[in-house]
Amino acid sequence: MATSVEQRLAVLIDADNISAALAGEIFKKAYTIGTPIARRAYGMVNCFNSNGGWVKAQREFGVVARPQVSNVSKKNVADIALVIDAMEFLYRNPCEGICIVSSDSDFSALASKIREGGKAAYGMGGPKTPASFRNACTKFFELHPVGKGASGNSSKPS
Repeated sequence: MATSVEQRLAVLIDADNISAALAGEIFKKAYTIGTPIARRAYGMVNCFNSNGGWVKAQREFGVVARPQVSNVSKKNVADIALVIDAMEFLYRNPCEGICIVSSDSDFSALASKIREGGKAAYGMGGPKTPASFRNACTKFFELHPVGKGASGNSSKPS
């Protein structure tokens, strides 16, 4: 699928899985593939308090916090909220691509569904992101912690 700078993107961040220190790199890469019309971060409430890190990214990059509260421990309520919003962008909102920012292989099926729905499924995650998520994406961008080498770009072969 060809990309252009006019492509509208929904950037959906798994804030429980991705460090807020990577926000600058996330949006730098996002702007190489399009214009982020939606910028959302999903995580437990503590990700968005003053010590949680995402507060600065909210201000600096216009990220909309989508804090979640779990009624039972060890449940992935934030991941489910991200998936629900991704489905809404797939079927109801005007964008050509959805970017899932996570190193979690659980999003492999979501990336496949986005592609099957006719939109580009972009992924961003750390070096240890499983191949199942990387390969399910139209294109995957590797994120590197600040000070850990150059920010590289790996993509699925065409």
